[in-house]
Amino acid sequence: QQQLADTRLRFLNGVQAAYWSMLEEGRVNQTAAMLLMQAVAEAIDHTVQGRRLLLWPAMRPHVRMPRYFRALHRALRPLLPQRALNWVTVDRLELAASMSAAYIRALRQTRQQLREFLKDSPILEAVVLESEEEEKEAKKFLEDVRLNVPEVLTIIKTKQVTHAILQELHGYVENLDHSGLLDQKEVVLLHNAVTADLKKLQRSPPFVAMLPAEEVLLRQPLIGALPVDIRLALLQPLKEATKLSDSTLFQEGQPAEGVWLIASGTAKWTSKAAEAEAEAHGQHLIPPLFAHGSSVGLYETLRGCAHQYSVVADSVLHCFFIDRQRILAAKDSSDAIQDFLWKESCLEVARVLRPMEFGALSMHDLRVLFASSARLLTIAPHTAIHLAPCEVALLLLGAVRLPGEGVEGDGGDGGGAAGRARGGGRGEGRAC
Repeated sequence: QQQLADTRLRFLNGVQAAYWSMLEEGRVNQTAAMLLMQAVAEAIDHTVQGRRLLLWPAMRPHVRMPRYFRALHRALRPLLPQRALNWVTVDRLELAASMSAAYIRALRQTRQQLREFLKDSPILEAVVLESEEEEKEAKKFLEDVRLNVPEVLTIIKTKQVTHAILQELHGYVENLDHSGLLDQKEVVLLHNAVTADLKKLQRSPPFVAMLPAEEVLLRQPLIGALPVDIRLALLQPLKEATKLSDSTLFQEGQPAEGVWLIASGTAKWTSKAAEAEAEAHGQHLIPPLFAHGSSVGLYETLRGCAHQYSVVADSVLHCFFIDRQRILAAKDSSDAIQDFLWKESCLEVARVLRPMEFGALSMHDLRVLFASSARLLTIAPHTAIHLAPCEVALLLLGAVRLPGEGVEGDGGDGGGAAGRARGGGRGEGRAC
């Protein structure tokens, strides 16, 4: 226990030294360095009391994504000059993101140094595991920032790189001065130019404008592929939302009220039926994630049934909601639009019903696969459906009965066996 405590103290001292180096190099400002040092001081107190590494609890109050951020940024854009807008919105997250990046860098740097010093030590590995656990929340926060407010990370990276270049120039000028290649007037002139650029960098950081909501939506595959008149009808009025991690979009068994379009971030789904089936077969269910380009809830909206699974934000989500009435109006506008919407819903159904086959594919790859090989069929009652080897049928509407088994599958089921099935007696069916 004493060796474990000593190793933890060594680790924390290494993290503190890394923060000092970052401050001297200009990677963090004095405010961030002070808060980071305070977190180390609190962690040292915990370690002296015999507790594990606890760096993150002291960091958490300063590193968070405000719920109102994106809505505030968009609301103030027409009202404020660019510099004022940066100060009100982006600058509020810049400190938190800068601290998180420095925190992760310090932990990784210290782990590497201790491994070089202590080699293969089981005590060191225990401390390393504790530090990796402390790193998870910071990584998750930076990922949320990267997905939803990429301009913040762009500002931090550009400032750090520019600062490093200007510091190199400063050192280069000093070397030229020492070597006697410059006279005193030239040295003063170059030093003043570098110092002015450093001050300018601190006053006016670079900025990357956020895309307007309309442009973000046009990049959504579901919206971008529709005719202009249908697209305008779907998007007026526009409902935009930012969902924090672990926020619920909809729950299993809840009536489908519309479609969620995911612009950035990831969402995970859970299903009691799928979990029970996996448990019955002794399998561990790893639900695939819905990412950019996903249209969540489209199948249930088209069919008019309750949601068959729950969807929860896995990170901060930037998304748009289209209510059911407008989706159904677009569906009834033409047969071509109806077929397109049903085929688009197959992407969601495939990932949920057949996660082993389709869960590992990205939405882009899955969309390319369906565009190149999937076909939408309308099947009359009592018609045999033949499946070739390696084919999968996704039943969207209606019911089928497997020959000789008396087993009936309802809309929303998927089958992958070669063979044939016969349409049930409750009207025509639709399958993909």
